[in-house]
Amino acid sequence: MVYNAMIHPLLSFSIKGVLWYQGENNVGNAEPYTDWLTCMIGDWRNHWNSELPFYIIQLPNFDSINKKPLWAEMRDAQSKVLAVSGTHLIVTSDLGDPYDLHPRNKQKVGMRAALQALHYEYGYSDIVSESPMFERMEINGDKVIITFKNTGSGLEIRSRYGCLQGFAIAGEDKKFHWALGELKDNRIVIWSPKVPNPVAVRYNWENNPDGNLYNKDGLPACLFRTDNW
Repeated sequence: MVYNAMIHPLLSFSIKGVLWYQGENNVGNAEPYTDWLTCMIGDWRNHWNSELPFYIIQLPNFDSINKKPLWAEMRDAQSKVLAVSGTHLIVTSDLGDPYDLHPRNKQKVGMRAALQALHYEYGYSDIVSESPMFERMEINGDKVIITFKNTGSGLEIRSRYGCLQGFAIAGEDKKFHWALGELKDNRIVIWSPKVPNPVAVRYNWENNPDGNLYNKDGLPACLFRTDNW
């Protein structure tokens, strides 16, 4: 019904692309969302007979009370849609309100979306528009070294004290502990005295995260996890 009323009437118009800012109603049922959104993108492209670019605005931080990371799971499902060609992700994990499902800070969300549209659709290739994304990790003794892509002008920790936040590591027991860390040679090095033999890492894996890793161009790092527990 929503498609027939709000999307189908637009099929006679040419459009440049799609900004997709939805997903709140799917929180708590994130597992099928990647496939659902992938199918929808394909369907819309078929209807418009065009490889429409899709700009997916990841859900912002919300719900500081619920201990189950339902919103993190949903953000992760959104990020997995990047496997579809012509899709992009706008990270907003620092722009929400832990107590308001509809945060008022829409201007910065729009600005980040505009950066990507300008970069990919309007030829402003010099604009840094992507958030840092997890690329790989290396384990060196009790430390984990994490490399990111989309670092722009370089990574930075946004803290007046230089303290890194938002990373957790676990050993074979699958119990995560908050990690200490530092920025070194544009990579993140983390460790925890409680995890002498780390095997997995998570970043910002919370409903209302407080991770403070950015690139110097002002874009926050995207959440990730290396486990499938």
